[in-house]
Amino acid sequence: MGNKESAAIRLHKFVMYAKSEKIIKSVRNFEDECGLSNGYLNNALHASSGGIGSDNIARIIEKFPMLNIYWLCTGKGDMLNYKEKEKEYKEIMTLISKLQNAVKKMNIRGNNERM
Repeated sequence: MGNKESAAIRLHKFVMYAKSEKIIKSVRNFEDECGLSNGYLNNALHASSGGIGSDNIARIIEKFPMLNIYWLCTGKGDMLNYKEKEKEYKEIMTLISKLQNAVKKMNIRGNNERM
């Protein structure tokens, strides 16, 4: 599927997919997970080039290895790297998210008890 879509549009498609599959909670959650600035995706979508930058691609792929970098950059191939492992990946990401939330809650409680 080589086309005129920008990488930002393809990234948005992945984010919407990840949100629908409950891999992430929101666009903001995706940006946080990847270390991107608030509103990054929206800004990239409205930029004339629609580019997302190699440093940001590296951050995104590090957090979401299921995203096919070739598809992201060119629009060719499948959006996901491991379709057959997709269910397992989602389960793992859900567990990681729950663990991160539990740790945050523990840190908040610990900080409140010290006060």
